[in-house]
Amino acid sequence: MLLFILYLLLNTGCICNNLTQETGEIVDAEIHVVNPPDGRIIGVKFFLETFKFQKNNKFSEITFAGATKPFLQFRNNQLSMLLLTLYFDSSEAGIDVRELTQNVLSLMDVDQTIHAPPIIRFKWEGVEFECVLESAMQEFLSSFPNGRPSRARMDVSFKEMITLGGN
Repeated sequence: MLLFILYLLLNTGCICNNLTQETGEIVDAEIHVVNPPDGRIIGVKFFLETFKFQKNNKFSEITFAGATKPFLQFRNNQLSMLLLTLYFDSSEAGIDVRELTQNVLSLMDVDQTIHAPPIIRFKWEGVEFECVLESAMQEFLSSFPNGRPSRARMDVSFKEMITLGGN
């Protein structure tokens, strides 16, 4: 009897769907390209539980002859980081999900007018974070029958951008 129930659950998708679906709330945000000011706005979705700010200080260990342990000396504050996981789903549109992920990955390309990747502003629910995209790692979650990826997630880290103007 237990095997029959397990068989029904597997064949109706009750167990498999729960194992493969993402957990947590998916919310919308925007990435605005600030410099160069080309007017680009990239709409993104992210898993709310992955939204994290990180701030670090830099210390040096100073050793002295005869000391049993080094002393810590404060060096400086480090720039803040915003870390989150973006979510992309192109299954309803029927397009390769890489067409969507490329919009974000292109933010790591060197812009020839400023000779660096663009400065961007991440906006969500009153949060604005001026930054650059420091890293991105994408993972494909499912594909169409022809093998093209249809869903992906991307772990990204944005690093705070401080300009000489001081923002």
